[in-house]
Amino acid sequence: MSAQTFSTGDAARIAGIEPRKLANLLDRQIIPAPKLGQGIPRQFRPDEIVRIALVDRLTRLGLKPTSAAAIADQFHGAHGLLVVDPDGGASLYEHEQIDVPVAITIVDLDGLRREIERRIAA
Repeated sequence: MSAQTFSTGDAARIAGIEPRKLANLLDRQIIPAPKLGQGIPRQFRPDEIVRIALVDRLTRLGLKPTSAAAIADQFHGAHGLLVVDPDGGASLYEHEQIDVPVAITIVDLDGLRREIERRIAA
């Protein structure tokens, strides 16, 4: 991904998250962001937008924001399929090697990354 940066509003749009929800996650420090002085807007790199999108997807699937953020911190730079079990354990698999358990949450990180890149290009 490119080294360009995006405003909070653009980051929310690209990540597919409501700006108000992103602001809440930032204010609660669920998603780390630099504390900037008054009048200096936050800027987000594409890898940070992937983290935002991953936290959003995982919370929409029922994970607590802090658990989702911990998983996103660990895996936002990874490629493959992210499997999250009901207890919040997470594992990364290549697309070809997955043996799906009975009840899991799967996040296709490559698909999520492509979605972010498409939105950046738009």
